[in-house]
Amino acid sequence: MEWMVEKATELGATRITLLQTERCERPRYRLSRLEAKVIAALKQSGRAWMPVIEELSLKHVLQHDRAECRFVAYCSDEPARVPLYSTGLAPTTVILGPEGDLSAAEVAACIAAGFQGVSLGESRLRTETAALAALVILQQPSD
Repeated sequence: MEWMVEKATELGATRITLLQTERCERPRYRLSRLEAKVIAALKQSGRAWMPVIEELSLKHVLQHDRAECRFVAYCSDEPARVPLYSTGLAPTTVILGPEGDLSAAEVAACIAAGFQGVSLGESRLRTETAALAALVILQQPSD
């Protein structure tokens, strides 16, 4: 998690929300330790803005997120998902599951809350790799 937070900061994430979901392995994180990693990454990368780091339940995010573009990436053979795409400068939220993925009920709740189901490609990615892949995809110029 520390590595992911560090690299997400270097890539320009503005908010990192550690979601509490059904399959989470850790109920709590040491936010002070993660913030120290963020500060080091800011210095190294020359970025000026520190991302907000928070722990929230998935239910809270679904009720309160107001980003213009909202995606949920999960593992499935379901054809309704599209590849994640760049949204330009629009505020964007991407929900990624823990190891073991989001449960079917959690995915359904995300879709019901207006999140679009997306794919990050053919490979099954670890959570931290998926987060960085999503950041890189979102930074690509939009057509």
